[in-house]
Amino acid sequence: MDKYSPGYVMRIMALDAITTIIGLSVWVAPFALGWYPGGFDTMLHVTLGALITVLGAFRVLVAYRSEWIEIVLFPLGLFVLLMPHWLHMEWNANYTNAHRIAGGVVMAVAVISGLMTVMENKKHPAY
Repeated sequence: MDKYSPGYVMRIMALDAITTIIGLSVWVAPFALGWYPGGFDTMLHVTLGALITVLGAFRVLVAYRSEWIEIVLFPLGLFVLLMPHWLHMEWNANYTNAHRIAGGVVMAVAVISGLMTVMENKKHPAY
């Protein structure tokens, strides 16, 4: 059985830890800012944040070889990026910039870690 290099595992874990932290921030933001608990905006934040957090944590803990998680994380990052437009909140610069940064980072990390995983899996084919 081949083993992955410690450097690869640490890089993937660091990238996906960033994704997990961003997911947590999207998840917790409505509660920290005191938004209305039953609002549509709050529901979207909690849902997207929970999905991003769970996928990021799963990949950090056990799934550093899987490639399918990035396929799911990229659209979730895109949804976060587009939330200010969908919810007509583009007038609020803080809201818009936070979502653009969070969504862009999740998408970038998904692409980078996906490419790293594909390259590493070519070195270590399935057994």
